Amino acid sequence: MKSNSTMKVSGILMILFGIVYAILAIMAYTGSVQGLLPGHESQEVMVAVLSAAVTLLALIGGICAVMGNKGALR
Repeated sequence: MKSNSTMKVSGILMILFGIVYAILAIMAYTGSVQGLLPGHESQEVMVAVLSAAVTLLALIGGICAVMGNKGALR
């Protein structure tokens, strides 16, 4: 039972992590991060794409962890 609750807590943390990166991706798409990352003005598209990829992986992993799907997590 303890393992299942630990997995649910880590799943919730992964979902929150995904939400933070989704906000970063949206900000990068809208151009709100100009000047926030010094020296990376030409790479804002790459920041947006990588943020979207991390968001997708974190949300999928988090949902699988909360639902208890150990096979998908491996």
